[in-house]
Amino acid sequence: MLKHTSFLTKQLGSKKLFHYILIITMIFFTDAVLSFWLPTYLQNTFSSALIMGLIIGFSSVVGLITDFLFPQIFPDLKEKAALKFTLFFQTVFIGFLFLSLQFPYWWIFILAVSAWGLYFEFVSFANKIYVANHVPKKLYTNVWAEIDFGKSFAYLIGPLIASILLSRGNIHVLLASFGALSTAQLLLSFFSSSPSKSSKNKEKQSTKAILEPKLEFNRWISLIKNAWPVVSLSFLLTFIDATFWTSGAVFVEKIISQYEYAIFIIPLYVAPMLLSQIIMMKKEINFAKEKKATLLLLGGSIMLLFLGIVPIGIGLLIASFGIGLLISFAFPLIESTYSDLEHRMGVHKKHLIGLATSTASVAYIVGPIFAGLISQQFGEQTTFALVGGIVCITSILIMIFNYKKITIPQKEISNWN
Repeated sequence: MLKHTSFLTKQLGSKKLFHYILIITMIFFTDAVLSFWLPTYLQNTFSSALIMGLIIGFSSVVGLITDFLFPQIFPDLKEKAALKFTLFFQTVFIGFLFLSLQFPYWWIFILAVSAWGLYFEFVSFANKIYVANHVPKKLYTNVWAEIDFGKSFAYLIGPLIASILLSRGNIHVLLASFGALSTAQLLLSFFSSSPSKSSKNKEKQSTKAILEPKLEFNRWISLIKNAWPVVSLSFLLTFIDATFWTSGAVFVEKIISQYEYAIFIIPLYVAPMLLSQIIMMKKEINFAKEKKATLLLLGGSIMLLFLGIVPIGIGLLIASFGIGLLISFAFPLIESTYSDLEHRMGVHKKHLIGLATSTASVAYIVGPIFAGLISQQFGEQTTFALVGGIVCITSILIMIFNYKKITIPQKEISNWN
């Protein structure tokens, strides 16, 4: 990673890429530790998979609202400011979780996951803004692979460390996450944004902040009419991910006494992402990205079906690895497709960024609630099979109806204020 990042930074004419990825990796490591620990903590606290899903899903309700409002409230948001907001709300999240150890009331968890929803949206905006403003179009896929590599590395070691710390008590998990957060804050204090591509071209950037939700909704509808394939793929990929990080975490805790190697289910889901993203760093993929992503998603959904029906044993580990491998190639392709479209939108790109991040928010609302409801009735493993079947059928429909190149309504966008 270090060698290739150095290569990329030379191509980008900037020495900031590795520094930026390091900050992002620490932020995601903090999130990985808490994301693995929180579902089980909530389910043990309330003795209900459905309540667990509802509370975690609420974080994405907050995220969806912020996606809707951010492009209007922060039309000129830069990546460093977005990272500062990220770390502030991540601190609030951890603070409320510390408080919940003594006062495990539902409203404290609601406040905590609200902060979770906010910081996750800010870090998503930061990444998209960074790539759109500082990366040449031909390197979009490569740089998204770099960012996803750091994220995947964080989500590989985070659950393992959380599992070890959990044996010592919940407070040790929170202390470790706070230590990682402090490291990210220290790294950010030494980070300075380089001039964006648009500012180098003396493109006008200053935009007046407004608050017109109906106007933003209408703009999203206009974009969805053309960009529905990439929006749908983004939703389905995140839906699988949300299911894995909620029902998957609980499933591991339930069967670990029966199958000790179950602790590797989530790490094996994340591990192949490191391999695939190293490959993606070295390849410039600029054509038919969403079609390639659809095929990969279809394969991943079939593996998820397999995970839902295979007997407890080594088959679980093989299926987890296969799902992670296939969808890990799809994620950079989808993000790169979004970046292509954002590039064409110029100063209006934050409306598409809001739509893209809101798609993930909706998936993280539907995913945990759906998974919690099905798990409560039929168990976590059956939930995997049902989600796999839904995604498989939807992927086939996208392949059938997505026969045109995705375009942006440029004439309409030119009239947006």
